Amino acid sequence: MNSNATLPNIADIIAGHAVFRDDMPVWEGFFGDEQWPFFKPDSPFFRGNLTSSISWNDFIEGRGNTHPNSIPRSAYELCLTPEIVSDLKIVAVIYGQFPKLIKHSHATTDGKLAPITVKARIDILAKILSLAILHAKERRNLDITRMSDISLSLLKEVVPTYPGRSSELKRALKLLSDPMVQRNLSAPLQWGQPDIEKSSIAWQPPPEIVGIPTLSDSQFLFLLEHCKAAIANFKAAAGLVAHDSECQSLSGLSDWFNKPNAACAIDAYYKSEKTDSSTFLKKFGYTRREIRDLICDAHTSAMVLILLLTGMRRSEIQFLMRNCLIEEFGYCFLRSKVVKHRPRDTPISEGWLAM
Repeated sequence: MNSNATLPNIADIIAGHAVFRDDMPVWEGFFGDEQWPFFKPDSPFFRGNLTSSISWNDFIEGRGNTHPNSIPRSAYELCLTPEIVSDLKIVAVIYGQFPKLIKHSHATTDGKLAPITVKARIDILAKILSLAILHAKERRNLDITRMSDISLSLLKEVVPTYPGRSSELKRALKLLSDPMVQRNLSAPLQWGQPDIEKSSIAWQPPPEIVGIPTLSDSQFLFLLEHCKAAIANFKAAAGLVAHDSECQSLSGLSDWFNKPNAACAIDAYYKSEKTDSSTFLKKFGYTRREIRDLICDAHTSAMVLILLLTGMRRSEIQFLMRNCLIEEFGYCFLRSKVVKHRPRDTPISEGWLAM
């Protein structure tokens, strides 16, 4: 997809005359869509529709309407209006496609921002603007339909109620009030960047952050043993050879060893054989859930095992492709690539020592 096909030019954005057409491509979607996917489903970066896209309708109807599984993950009541969402889309395009026009933003080597960074800022703005809408209705009996309806005094009242990090909220509000952004909104805000810096806004003190402690030896060994057992169970059920000597022993002792029809059930599950649960149980002797749990546990354990023994990041393990295990200089390596602070199209070239 040509992301520059109908993007407004920089001169129009600077002048505040930019036109944002509904058919303008944005990442893997279009400006007028209710959802902007970041990646195609077959991309190694794709992590599901919820994580790998901005769902604009969620900001209006509340998260959970388009992604029901996300309801427990949301501690915020989202209630934006379509007019506010239209302006937020403009913010997202300018911030993501023209970050060099925004003060203090950090573009990648291609002059743009990673979609996940844009999503994070937009999410924060959706939360604080929803708080403003609710506060105005409850305390002032005032209906907010546009961003320009939000006064500085209202903003000052809701900022202290924001439950997230004040530093992130301040960066998001600076983005929204940036002169380059304001010129292109449907109407100018009642406040600007200098107002965000005023001491009269009661920013909450930063929370005391305690990092995740290093695994203890007993925790490490517990995870290691669990992962090996899960992989051994899967290989025993599927009739596959376990190359690790310890996994070979575990496979022979597994409850799944030499179980009739287990391999056929796994094969049918992978091929998405269209049989209902009762028919599947009658045909193979196992429920779909049993086979699914067996596969998922082995799959997760294989990834955890690699993370434990190599120190790879989650973003790096995504690029472990088939036949990624290679032998060079008498050692075995897992071939992938470093993603952090690198262009997305960096070729797979690094190797992690495989134990």
